Amino acid sequence: MTVVSIWAVLGTTLPPRCAPNALAAHTKLEDNRKMTDFSFSLPDELSGPLKSRLADGSYADAAEYFRELVRGDLAEAAEDTAGLGVKVEEGPASGVSDKTTQRLIENIITRRKSSRA
Repeated sequence: MTVVSIWAVLGTTLPPRCAPNALAAHTKLEDNRKMTDFSFSLPDELSGPLKSRLADGSYADAAEYFRELVRGDLAEAAEDTAGLGVKVEEGPASGVSDKTTQRLIENIITRRKSSRA
């Protein structure tokens, strides 16, 4: 990837004049947050499709792709946690059952078997 393509992503053709180098300026402009570097290897069966995604212009670079994956995973985990919290809050409101645990389990098994039929 060339410096020009990096700045094209940002909507300009040239880096700021005060930047010591274009890539450093890009990182600084991106989000002004401290960054942590990671280094890892991918097997060929994963790196090939990743390279295709980068080549088709879906992502500027592999780091952007991985940041999006992490953000999506964190958002999904937050949704799962929120949904679980709702269920926990609904629990006491549902009342107390007079059925034994064994009877509740048998009812669940019976319902699952009938829904598969």
